[in-house]
Amino acid sequence: MTLNELIEKYPDINNATFSSDDVSVFTLTFHYPKAFEIKHGEDWPSKVKKISIESLKSKDLEWISEVFPNVQHMILYSASKVKSIKGLEKLAFLESLSIQKLQNWSNLNELQTLKNLKTLKIDHVGKDAVFNLVEFPSSLVSLDIFVRDDLGQKLTEALDFTIFGELQKLSIQSESMGSGSSIVLPKTINKLFVNRVATLTDLNFLNYLDDACDIVLRGSELSKLEIPSRFKNIKVIPHN
Repeated sequence: MTLNELIEKYPDINNATFSSDDVSVFTLTFHYPKAFEIKHGEDWPSKVKKISIESLKSKDLEWISEVFPNVQHMILYSASKVKSIKGLEKLAFLESLSIQKLQNWSNLNELQTLKNLKTLKIDHVGKDAVFNLVEFPSSLVSLDIFVRDDLGQKLTEALDFTIFGELQKLSIQSESMGSGSSIVLPKTINKLFVNRVATLTDLNFLNYLDDACDIVLRGSELSKLEIPSRFKNIKVIPHN
């Protein structure tokens, strides 16, 4: 199928950019469809390892695995019609997923079907979305979530991140994640970023971490708390 035929059948390809780099390689440049086709030839869809799609018009994502079966890294940005990410589980090599501005997708439990996912970023999803850790892939190495309280989103009360046995990087932005007393972290974490936490009053969860862990804490109550001095790379930023 030619590029024009693919675009006619799947118009969102025209809003996508591509890279043939493996997920482990930091990519500066993504190519538009025609440029990628010229570079990689007739079988170019099979060469796509990274894909970024902006302003999706499709209601579902099933077509992505049909056209680009070897995708390892995916960015979905601005997709008001998407209410389900079903179909992504068919991407056998998908390791990294960034979801930004999927305003009508709230079924985060669909993430548990992505068995090989190592990196996950969620920023601005649907109203009343519940961030339940046990429904996230246990294979995660890096997790970055932004919980929007103004949209009725919430974290579950139990915040035991040890279910991710290999987790190394954790970033949480939330204005209401409790006092911190329910947070349990795996010793594998080497980078921790906690932002916009107005209710954080208990820092005992830091006891799980190594002295060399990179830590950034940003919240309105932090100036009142005693920060452990043993950490070599910790930054505390009061935030109103």
